[in-house]
Amino acid sequence: MMFSPINHFSHFFKRFFSFLFFAASSFALPNLLDRQLFKVRNIENLDVNLSWEDLDIQECDEADNILVEVYCNNKRYAPDVKAVGPTIIIETNKYGRSFFVNKKCTVILRLPSTAKFGKARLTTTSGDIHSQMVITAKNFTAASTSGDLSITEEVFADEASFKATSGNIYIEGVFGEKLSAGTTSGSININKSSAEDCSVSATSGRLKLSNAELGQAKLET
Repeated sequence: MMFSPINHFSHFFKRFFSFLFFAASSFALPNLLDRQLFKVRNIENLDVNLSWEDLDIQECDEADNILVEVYCNNKRYAPDVKAVGPTIIIETNKYGRSFFVNKKCTVILRLPSTAKFGKARLTTTSGDIHSQMVITAKNFTAASTSGDLSITEEVFADEASFKATSGNIYIEGVFGEKLSAGTTSGSININKSSAEDCSVSATSGRLKLSNAELGQAKLET
C-alpha cells in the first residue's frame, strides 16, 4: 500500500482535535450540572461522602426547602445526589473515584436556618468543607483526610466530631454535650465552645481553644 500524505495528515488532525476537545472539557471552569430541591419536612438526615470535591454549606432563602447544587467541569464526574427515605445522600460517583487530571467540582448545600437534623455526616477525602451557616443536629460529623474544615458559624449538636489528617480545622463555635476534634499534622482553632465532655488533639500541629466552657476535657498536642 502506498503512503498517502493526505490520509496521514487527516488522521493526525482528527486525533489532534479530539485531544483538544478532551482537554477543553477537562480544564473548563465548573458549570451548574445538577440542581435538586428537597422539602425540609421530609428530611431528617444528611449523608455526604465525597472524594476530591469541595463542599460549601450556605443558608437557603426558601424556609421550606433544601437545595443542592453541583458545579463541575465534567458531567461524567459529577457526584450523585438523591434522597433515600428521610436522608439526603451526596456521594462521589463510580467514575469520579478513578484518577482524572484537573477535576474541579463544588457541591453547594443550601439549608434553611430552621432546619434541624438527627444525623449530619459530612466527609471528604481531599476536598475542603466550608460551612457558612448555623447547623443544628443531634449528631454532627465533619471529616476530611487532606482537605481543610472551615466552620465559620456555630454548630449545635448533642455530639459533634471534627477530624482531619493533614488538613486544618477552624470552628467558629460548637455547643453541645460531647465534642471531639482531632488532626495529625494540621492545626485546630476553636473560637467558642461549650461541652460536658471534650477531647481535642493535634499530634504535630497547633491547637488553639478560646472562650471554652468545658466539663471533662482532654487536650493533647
